Amino acid sequence: MSTAKTRHMNGGHAVVDCLRNEGVRHVFNVPGESFTSILDGMRDVNDVRLISNRQEGGACLMAEAYAKASRQPGVCVVTRGPGATNASIGVHCARHDSTPLILLVGQVARAARGREAGQEIDYTHFFGSIAKWVIEINDPRRVPEVISRAFHIARSGRPGPVVVSLPRDMLDEAADIPLVAPYPVIRAHPEPGLIKDLVERIAAAQNPIIMAGSGTEYAGAREELIRFSETFQIPVVTTYRRLSAFPNDHPHYLGNVSSAKNAARDAVAGSDLVVAIGTRLNQQSTAG
Repeated sequence: MSTAKTRHMNGGHAVVDCLRNEGVRHVFNVPGESFTSILDGMRDVNDVRLISNRQEGGACLMAEAYAKASRQPGVCVVTRGPGATNASIGVHCARHDSTPLILLVGQVARAARGREAGQEIDYTHFFGSIAKWVIEINDPRRVPEVISRAFHIARSGRPGPVVVSLPRDMLDEAADIPLVAPYPVIRAHPEPGLIKDLVERIAAAQNPIIMAGSGTEYAGAREELIRFSETFQIPVVTTYRRLSAFPNDHPHYLGNVSSAKNAARDAVAGSDLVVAIGTRLNQQSTAG
């Protein structure tokens, strides 16, 4: 029975409803028999474009690239076993590039789990070190709850990939499924005392520099970054492959901190205060 707060449908159709609810407009996939209910649900949907590929690695990388270009979570759907392993390169890229990505993976039937079923993989172990969260849905009534949380985790904090495992029989099972609203976007609110401390450090520094990464773009804070640089008269470098984090024609822009030795990297080495915004200080950013 469908009501104002529930709909009677199968798990696969619930997944499609959840994607639409999150504002997803493009889904990348390689069709597979382990998620035919999702494909069936996509058939009558006009506001979500299903883009099919020949290989799952390409599909997942397309979703990851789409997320970079749109600043919205990319979504990829692949089949179990080799479909998941092929897609793992996209998950790895999303992890290292801090890209919000949702990978939906077909799984063997629930009764077959742990019995060395054909193409069965424990995704928690396989993806555990490169994904922000790995979860398997075993009850279709939990589809909205888990999918909503998956998008929230992929977007929040340092963005990254989330993997959701979907047993085939769960996707085919019908139930009264509750509707869940998306998580609200959480904005950071730094403690005033920390802001005061930063201002004092900048005032005391002789050669401060800003190192900007893609976090400023995902936060929609590019203009604020420009004003910050101009207000305090601090030069800016961008991190590895993040040239668009700051206008390259701005007089305060010194260049990109690439993996090779260059003037931008020399400027960072000669500074007495590095203000890292929207980036982590990893090996590529610090040259070691």
